[in-house]
Amino acid sequence: MAEYITHSREETVALGRKLAAVLPDGALIAFTGGLGAGKTAFCEGLAASLTPGWKKRPCSPPSSTAPSAG
Repeated sequence: MAEYITHSREETVALGRKLAAVLPDGALIAFTGGLGAGKTAFCEGLAASLTPGWKKRPCSPPSSTAPSAG
């Protein structure tokens, strides 16, 4: 397992682009991190490198709070 630390959104997008260039077919990437950790920015760089002509930013899943029972 590898760990990467970036210090800005731009660095995180660039890391996604760099890693996309060396990922083998069928690679699995697992993300962990709180809100604002850079998961979406990383995916943006990854998608931009893997999909020619791609320009749209990926959407983060909406945050929701389950209602409490009771």
